Amino acid sequence: MDEAGDSTFPNWPELRRLFTYDELVGKVLQGRYEVVRRLGAGGMGVVFLARHVHLDKLFALKIISARYLDEPEIGRRFLLEAQAASKIDHPNVVGITDFGPPEAGPTFFVMEYLEGEDLARTLAREGPLAWPRALHIVTQIARALAAAHQRGVVHRDIKPQNCLRVGRDGDPDFIKVLDFGLAKILSGTHKSTWTVGGSPGYIAPEIYRGGRTDHRVDIFALGVVLHTLLLGRLPAQAPSDVELPPHAPVLHTADLPAPLRAVIDRATAEDPERRHPSADALLAALADARAALESPSVHALEDMPDRPRARPARRGLLLAASLGGALAVAAAVVSTREASGDAAGPTLTATAADPAPTPASAIARSDDPATTAAPATPLSPAGAVPEGPAPAVPIAPASAVAPDIPAPVESLAPGPAGDSAAPTPSATRAAGPAAGARESALTAPGAKDMFEQTLPKAPVASTSHRPPQPLAPFDPAAARAQLERRAADVRACKADSSFRTMTATVRLAGTVTVSPRGKATVALPPGYDVSPCLERLVAGTRFRPSLDGGEFAFTFLL
Repeated sequence: MDEAGDSTFPNWPELRRLFTYDELVGKVLQGRYEVVRRLGAGGMGVVFLARHVHLDKLFALKIISARYLDEPEIGRRFLLEAQAASKIDHPNVVGITDFGPPEAGPTFFVMEYLEGEDLARTLAREGPLAWPRALHIVTQIARALAAAHQRGVVHRDIKPQNCLRVGRDGDPDFIKVLDFGLAKILSGTHKSTWTVGGSPGYIAPEIYRGGRTDHRVDIFALGVVLHTLLLGRLPAQAPSDVELPPHAPVLHTADLPAPLRAVIDRATAEDPERRHPSADALLAALADARAALESPSVHALEDMPDRPRARPARRGLLLAASLGGALAVAAAVVSTREASGDAAGPTLTATAADPAPTPASAIARSDDPATTAAPATPLSPAGAVPEGPAPAVPIAPASAVAPDIPAPVESLAPGPAGDSAAPTPSATRAAGPAAGARESALTAPGAKDMFEQTLPKAPVASTSHRPPQPLAPFDPAAARAQLERRAADVRACKADSSFRTMTATVRLAGTVTVSPRGKATVALPPGYDVSPCLERLVAGTRFRPSLDGGEFAFTFLL
């Protein structure tokens, strides 16, 4: 390996046998880009932070994967597509400023260096996004796609990981779309590895079928992105398949407003002919959905998709109170009809089937045979109302116990004994007998048990409960060391793969992403039969929970 630190490129034959480009750090490519450090890696290439030695400006430098160094056709197509992507010139598309032709070394291109957070990490940290924010983000991506499609460039790998949130002009959700055209190039070769270009879950069905594809594969992927932003998971995933942040609500497709469901359903239609015909058409559909959701007539969408509204806690309480009020009315009627006493007393008729308040003009009087449906029943001495104002009855408020029965407005004060004057209309509305009967019904042993069984009980505070301890930030060094301790399992994966016949150590680079709860996934270069075993190994490793999760580069030594 050439150790020169000037503009000399490393020894090419040796570099071809490597799976990573870590040896490039500190080198200068083509006399102008000094490689500072590695930023990330994927199945298609490795990204480094590079400094232009003449401009003293930072850029992101992406080098095509070392596996394709012996494929000059891929390198040429890579360069042609990078040239096409550089002509997009849209604020939501990452700017491509320079290229490295394959004749002078590995094919690479230079992009503007951006600092931000991709949408995948945003979802892992925050969970499903509110619909105004999701529409704002997806609209920007659709604008970028419209600009690219007008220039004949199809992305073919739209996913949250390729959409970067960068703060700009006071907008924390300003989006930059990355990696334009790379998947299209590789999927256009005759290698079976790249017959299906894109990421699982975001790949249009026609790509799987091997049929003719066009720009509508990006429409499909963006519809899936919108679904993922609103629900926190792919359309094919169940809520139990993903791990959301502790505070995030669990939402379902039925929770989405109808305008959003209509946009997603059409964009992700299996038949390309049923999708939006262009990115501009999708933009119009997104604008129509926003207008419908912001309409004052749409009342059920104000907080979607924040936490679903909790069910009313007092529904059972009000039902029990209404039942208790109905029982009290029935008891009052029975006790009134069975009582005996002053024949001149008023008769109050009521039925449980019609609990509505009875107007004063509809109350029957014993001395009016035209309006009396039954003979008047005198009040018994036990139910008689004493002279003077009636004492206050200690019962629950009418709105809580019997909302359909009006409260007494004045007491019933009969005149001296032998007074044959008819009671006044206000006296007929008095709650003397009904209140006594209702009090008897509420204080009866059975009624108390009924209310104790129906009314919710206050939770008992636990004296042994301890507040949760605050989580520490993600520690990539500790996570990397934890994975390194599983070296024996990594070697076992090699023994079950096509690498088992190789005596030399094989280095396979990947990126491990750890959720706040400690669950991890790994992104590995596609095309290797050892990758599924390594993915299961990482998924089975429980990392320490952290404040917001994180990721780190890891090289598996097979």
